[in-house]
Amino acid sequence: MGTALVWEYAVSLVRSMRAMLLDAPHRLLREAELPTPMPGPHDILLEVRACGVCRTDLHIVDGEVSPPRFPITPGHEVVGVAAACGEAVERFRVPPPVHDARFAKLLVTCS
Repeated sequence: MGTALVWEYAVSLVRSMRAMLLDAPHRLLREAELPTPMPGPHDILLEVRACGVCRTDLHIVDGEVSPPRFPITPGHEVVGVAAACGEAVERFRVPPPVHDARFAKLLVTCS
């Protein structure tokens, strides 16, 4: 699937994204609606389902570590679903495969 088709699929899912931005240290995060970014050839666009904030993020919020630029979106520990993939990405597919729940036991290996 070429980038144009993958991007068309991704845009059909989400035209914009919600993010919590930090504009400067010691400020409250603000909610913002941003355009959905287009993934580069080696990138994957994730539809984030959950995001954790680690101590490094809190150091930035507290002004103890300076990011390369503001505003930033704290949180790099995410769980998500591949929404779009660049042309060079081979490991993931969009749209993701869907499995029938009746066969879920066959897809999981337990020790």
